Parts: sequence; C-alpha cells; structure tokens
Amino acid sequence: MTDKNKLQGALIISLIFLIISILIYCIVDTKNSEMPNRISFHKIKGGRVLFTHKIHNEDYSIECISCHHNLEEDEVYNCSDCHMKQDDDSGLLKRSDAFHSACINCHKKEGVEATECSNCHIKH
Repeated sequence: MTDKNKLQGALIISLIFLIISILIYCIVDTKNSEMPNRISFHKIKGGRVLFTHKIHNEDYSIECISCHHNLEEDEVYNCSDCHMKQDDDSGLLKRSDAFHSACINCHKKEGVEATECSNCHIKH
C-alpha cells in the first residue's frame, strides 16, 4: 500500500467518525432536559463537588423545592443570583454557607455520612 492510499484511508475513516459524531450530537439532546443529570461545582477552594440530581430526585424522592426553595413555575435561576460568594448586607447566607447548610443538614437528618469534607469535596 502506498502512502497516498494510506492517507486516503485515514481521511475516509476520519470523515466517517466526523459524520457519526455529528449524528450523535444531533440525536442526543442533553441541553433541553428538564433536570440536569450531574452538576460539578468546580470553582471551590475545598475541591470539586459532584451533585447528581437523579440520585437525589428519583432514587431518594427528594422534591426540587427542597433545595430550590424559591422555585417558581418555568423559572430558571442560579443560586448565585441571591447567594453571593462573600457576605453582603442582604441578610442571606453566602453561597458556600447555603450549600453547606442545605446539604449537610439533609445528610445528617437522613443519616448519610457527610461529616468529613472529603466525603463530598474532591481535591483537584
């Protein structure tokens, strides 16, 4: 086999993979799902935290309103819209304290171990 044939073969295989990738991208619609599967809180000093909605919502039957306490119909928001990174004059918990309060208190109530930082936080 000549170098030209090898190059043509590699080009054909690359095009096939490109077409398959585009088809998969078009078929799988992850952006419009009602509930994100997993969230990675990655800009955290203590290390990244992975949160899986399916486990909490479907497997443990925890309603969205349990965490999203100001959820209104068809509303999409970010916790940072109200809970700031640092303390402010709003009287609301700062973002990290709000997460810790909600997550740790629920885990303690349900008897799920969450007393050590490393149970949730993954060092980079």
